[in-house]
Amino acid sequence: PPEQDHVAMEQVALLQRSLAYLVSNVKKEDFESIGYFCDVTNKAVCAFQEEHQVPGERGVVDERFWARLAEEVNKKDVREANKRLQREKDLEKCKQAREQKKQAQDRESALSMEALMGKTTGSLDKQDQPVPHGQSQGAQQQPPQQP
Repeated sequence: PPEQDHVAMEQVALLQRSLAYLVSNVKKEDFESIGYFCDVTNKAVCAFQEEHQVPGERGVVDERFWARLAEEVNKKDVREANKRLQREKDLEKCKQAREQKKQAQDRESALSMEALMGKTTGSLDKQDQPVPHGQSQGAQQQPPQQP
């Protein structure tokens, strides 16, 4: 019946996607046609059986094979999720470190600017006041004497 063919095709497609996910030298594009059991699918099944010591006849997909395949997919999913979490944590740490470095640079820059401004203001304050007309710059003003 056509329904059984459709279900079988879906199962083979799931098998192929799972094998491409788990077997290092197999890619989804390697399969001649997704949903059809081909030579590439058979070789990938055999490679998975050997790599994961799945008992049974080579190239045959039985209940033990499906159970082991599901187990390995779940393990890899967990590993991949943990890697993503670790990458996110590492990115957050880098972001925090950059922000702390920027804040430290901003503080250092502000202190440098403040020091420069202090020197400039201080030297302006220390400059000689304008000399009244008729006196030399070195002469000191003396209070007028009373008779």
